[in-house]
Amino acid sequence: MRMRNRTTVLLAVVAAWAVAAVPRAEAGGAEAGIAATAAAWTNAFAAKDAAAIAALYTEDGQLLPPNMAPVTGREAIAEFFTQAFGMGFEAIPLTTLEVADGGDWAIEVARYKVILGGKEVEHGKAIVWWKRVGDGWLLYRDIWNADHPPQPPAPEAEPASSGGE
Repeated sequence: MRMRNRTTVLLAVVAAWAVAAVPRAEAGGAEAGIAATAAAWTNAFAAKDAAAIAALYTEDGQLLPPNMAPVTGREAIAEFFTQAFGMGFEAIPLTTLEVADGGDWAIEVARYKVILGGKEVEHGKAIVWWKRVGDGWLLYRDIWNADHPPQPPAPEAEPASSGGE
């Protein structure tokens, strides 16, 4: 009888753990929520709405751009995208490759392109650490880098000589 009780308790614990994990996966899980937020991000970018993009990040969200210091918080993220729009960025198509669903956290691996002046000027890979907030998903950490090395700086022009000294 004692062994039967242990088995029952063990099965109950395993069943409770399994049940706790199932509802999130069945409700669409991280992948569906991330896809919805990513679509909102793409639409906000197309509208050149930096504030709407920033609102898709957590309050303490960070951009981790290559060759730059981290950009922390919604206000700084909005300013980052305002500057990007001022430089002529037109689109950043994203393609999700995989999502690792960790319950209230998820990691996305993606590919991206940068369109500037009607041309693809960069492509690379990205990792986004997502956070479940309420019923939705917000970007928590967003890091990317190009598949090719950065271009070397242009040589500085020689000062023109005044010709008469």
